[in-house]
Parts: sequence; structure tokens; C-alpha cells
Amino acid sequence: MYAGNISSSVSILPSYGNCLLGMSSSPQYFVMNANGLSAPVVVDVPDGFEISTFANKNFGTKPLIIRAISNAVNNFTIYVRATPNQAGLLTANISLSSVGSNNVSIAVTCNGIGANIPSNISTYYSGLHSLSGASLKTALFNKISSHAVISYANLWPYYASTDVFYNGNLWDIYSTNLSPPFANYSYPLITSQCGNYTGKEGDCYVREHSFPQSWFASASPMVSDMFIIYPTDAKVNGIRSNDPYGEVAISTTSNTPTQDGSKGGLNSFVFPGGFTGKVFEPIDEYKGDLARGYFYMATCYENLVAGWAANSNASVLLDSNSFPVFKPWELALLIKWHNQDPVSMKEINRNNAIYAVQNNRNPFIDSPQFVQRIWGGALPSKPINTPQNITQTPTITGYNMSIYLNWKSADGNRRIVVASANGKIKSAPSDGTEYNANTVFGQGDQVISGDFVVYNGTGSSVSVTNCNPNNTYYFKVYEYNGYKQTCTYLVPPNNSCSCN
Repeated sequence: MYAGNISSSVSILPSYGNCLLGMSSSPQYFVMNANGLSAPVVVDVPDGFEISTFANKNFGTKPLIIRAISNAVNNFTIYVRATPNQAGLLTANISLSSVGSNNVSIAVTCNGIGANIPSNISTYYSGLHSLSGASLKTALFNKISSHAVISYANLWPYYASTDVFYNGNLWDIYSTNLSPPFANYSYPLITSQCGNYTGKEGDCYVREHSFPQSWFASASPMVSDMFIIYPTDAKVNGIRSNDPYGEVAISTTSNTPTQDGSKGGLNSFVFPGGFTGKVFEPIDEYKGDLARGYFYMATCYENLVAGWAANSNASVLLDSNSFPVFKPWELALLIKWHNQDPVSMKEINRNNAIYAVQNNRNPFIDSPQFVQRIWGGALPSKPINTPQNITQTPTITGYNMSIYLNWKSADGNRRIVVASANGKIKSAPSDGTEYNANTVFGQGDQVISGDFVVYNGTGSSVSVTNCNPNNTYYFKVYEYNGYKQTCTYLVPPNNSCSCN
């Protein structure tokens, strides 16, 4: 009989499905309770998964130590995300334990995949490396504009592949929050559909044009383009109406904030001569998704968009031209959201699923740096904090050594690891340069001669192979934001470690 008792809200987390190697999934969570404790609760995470007490930062592979208050832990939320480091199905268990208490296991599963763009379109963006501005936008228009058209009435079944959450329910950008506040409802696929609706949140879902159809007079093919049509809560869809997206300091629209925190009111986004009228602000989790959808619309319908400004209230954000398309305040807002909410696995999977239906892609998901190459604007800001608790574990087999590194990630969107066998790391990565990594020491890009990039991704661990047991290896972890030409690195004062 145990003196202490540990319990979890779940024994199995739904499968994370396909997850790109070197990239993390969106988090899921479980709630832990414990009583009668004589020691802290230790939460161990298996390889290929990461844990944190926050939904959007500080993930790592090291155990969490949860200390009791008055011998108890009450309603403690732990977030888990998949970050597979090898291809194929991965099934493992998270362990909760404490001296003198029972052990609890939570099963987790994901499938590591090796490419985010299907191999049959590996040349989809070839020939664009030297283009920028309006020329690049037109070149992308020529690649994506001739797509298959699905009727608006026939969109419903496709949401089972484009917008499904890990638990099999609908992934609704107006109710599916990944951190508090959580909506008290979720939608089973197919059975909760409806049309125009004025009831309450949680009753049913509709097909929401994130770029309102009144702005293009409900014309085809825009009216059924899946890149800007999301399944969303019907009530929230009605609250948003055809208001432009913006930022709201004080919610003044009836029934907002909504259950997930979306709100309506006067635009508080500060920009000289900007729009100050009524807007709708989605939660941070999906702002980048929506911004990239708007950039897609400006590109895919380059031949039509100049004529849309006269429709409904589109004139508040469209500038009656094919380039730059958006008014200065709107462009600044979209670039801000694009930078602060980088591409997620949700978007990558949705992009691939829509490609299978429409036979075109959203270039700003595949190559986020296209935004700045076309429209300019601010680059992503540098991260503020550096990774912590970097440790390494060598494994020697014959004449070869592998070194497993792990760390607690900071606030960058991604990070690289640089390794050297010729003394300490001699230089820092350059802003505006993306480095190709290889976990085989000596095979990745070099920041400077002898300093090899062995990891480039969103996770917090890497296993480096092809090491010589007779050498001393030095490692340094750099947080960064952006992508390719927009990379901005944080150079840490000292977060290196060595192994021999």
C-alpha cells in the first residue's frame, strides 16, 4: 500500500500523427493530481517527446520536478509535444513517480516523417531564388493560380483531412486553444455542421471565410478556396461577420471575449494613418496562419484582387492594386503576425492535405521568407533568452563515439547546434543565413572552418555520431527566429559544453 497517490486526467494521449523530423507538433496536455506525498513528483519524458509547464515555451527532454505543497499537487497541467528524431512510428510512455507513491504511465505516439513537401513536387519553387518584390509574387501566381476547384457545397468532407485535431475532433481556430482559456466544447466531425446561425457558442460549426466572401462578391473560385476557408464555431463566425482582423485592447463587441479569448472591438494596432474602426482579433495561436492565408489570396488572385476594394468594407485594407495589394497598416499587421506566429505542423499538414485536393500550395507556408522577399517589412525579432541546462552523454562503441545532447529550449522559434573538435566554437552564425544540419559530425554546413552545424530544428535534443573518442568536442546552442534570408540569431554569452 502506497502512502502517496498520483493520478492523471488521461492514461493515453491521442496520437500526434505525422510530425516532420526536426520540427515539433502542437502540444497536448494532461492534468496531474497527487496527495500524501513525501517527495516531489518526477515526470520523465521518453525520446522523441518534450514536456513543459507552459504551452508555448521552455520545452525539454529532461525530467520535470513537481514539488508538493502541503504534501499535495492539485490540478497541475503538463504540456507534451512530439519532436521525433527518427523516421517511423514511435510509441512510448511518460512516467509520473514519487518516492513512496504509485507510478503512473501515459502512452504517447507519433510518426516521424522526412519531408514537408511531397517528393513529386520537389521542383515546385525552382527558378525563384533570384526574384523578389512584384516579380517574385507574379512568378508564384503563375505556379499556384491554376488549381482545381471544389464546389462550396462539397467542402465538408475534406475537413476530416485538413482540420482534424489529435483527438479526432474538429480543429477550430475559434475554439481550439492550446493553452488557457480552453473552450468548454469541441466538435465531432460531420455531425455538428450548420449554416447561418445565431444561437450560442458550441452548438455547431460552419465554413468560415477568413478572407470574407463579401470582399470578392462571393465569386468563384475564391468562394471555395480551402486555403482561406476554415471550419469554425458558428456563433463566433457570426460575431466576426466580415470585419477585418486587427488587434483589440478593450473588447466591446457583444459575446466577446469568446471562450478561447478571441475578441471584437476598435482596432488598437498602432500605425500612422491606420484603420481605427471595428475589427476582430483571433488568438495568438492562429494569427500567423491567417496572415499567410491573406498573402496567399494576394498572390493566387493577383489578376483579380485590384478590383475587390470596392466590395463591402474591403476598402479599409485593400489598396486597389495588384501590388502591394494591402494598405500600409494592414501589411504591417500581417507581417507582424507572420513573424510572431511561425509556421506550425498544423499548417504544414493542412497545406499538404489541401494540395491533394486543389493541386496547389500556399507558398508562404512552404517558404515563409517569401513574405519579406516580396513585401519587405520588419524581420523577425531576435530571441531574448538562451537555452539552459545543456548536458551531454557520450556512448563509445569500438572506435566510434556518439554524443547525445539535450537542453531546455528558450523563446526562439528554432535553434541550431554547432559542434567543433578543434577547440571551442570560434564564431557565431550570421543573420540572414540558414544552415543545413547533419547529425553525422563533419557533414553539416560550417559556420566557420571546423565549426559544423549538427542540428537545426524546433526541439531540444540531438544525437551526434561519427565522433572520435580521442577528441574533445565542443557544442553551442543558438536560438533563432525566421527562415532562410530572414533568420535572426541570438548569440549567447556562454552556453557551450564539451565532451571527451
